[in-house]
Amino acid sequence: MNVLKEKAAVYYQKKDFLQSITIYEKLLTEYKEVDESVKLNLANSYFQLKRYNSAIDNYKLLATSKDLYIRSTAYLQLGVIYSSNNKKELGLSYFKEALKAMPENEEARYNFELLKKEQDRTKKENSSDKKKENKNGKNKTNASDSEESKKVKGGGGNNKKSSSPENNEDEESDKENEDQNTGGEESNDLQSNDSGDRETDFLTAQRLAEMNMNERQARMILKAMKNTEGQYIQQRKKIVTSTPTPGKPDW
Repeated sequence: MNVLKEKAAVYYQKKDFLQSITIYEKLLTEYKEVDESVKLNLANSYFQLKRYNSAIDNYKLLATSKDLYIRSTAYLQLGVIYSSNNKKELGLSYFKEALKAMPENEEARYNFELLKKEQDRTKKENSSDKKKENKNGKNKTNASDSEESKKVKGGGGNNKKSSSPENNEDEESDKENEDQNTGGEESNDLQSNDSGDRETDFLTAQRLAEMNMNERQARMILKAMKNTEGQYIQQRKKIVTSTPTPGKPDW
């Protein structure tokens, strides 16, 4: 048995893992009582060949070993296999068990701390991404609500006229009609006054003509009559607006 163990160890050191596996399997088959170091080297040989299922089976058998070094090493290797296959939580738990079995296992401690930091960073990033998504979702909801609110406020519910082009045209048309009506009334008043003045001047001129006066004399007398009439109106205003002094006659 010792010869086979030494031969398998040589192949293992040479990294000829296929040969080392063959000899270790032969030892486990032919001999019932085999050192646990043989089982560990067999599991490591499978691990080196990336035959992980066979490696896991052998490491799990050693996870209950009374030898704390072998138990811690088995848990360490299980942690490495699972974490490298994207099973981080399971790998972290095995690293933790390796440290429980043997706290001085520095390789297990290094892997545990490294994987723990990586997981914490991933959790923070995921939490930050969720917050951003929630914030963006709220902003979109608020923007949608704001647009709906604008639509409601811009709808019916008030009696004010809208400032549409059609209403503006109607208002301008109404203003133009009012201006035309006002202008027409003022024009009629002016025309009426002008026709009255012309009629008065004509009658006066006709009367003066009957008195054998020429046109120049008639205009001079007509002008003098108008001036006299204006002075009479001004004097009349003074008489009407003057306040009588108490105790004195009104003349």
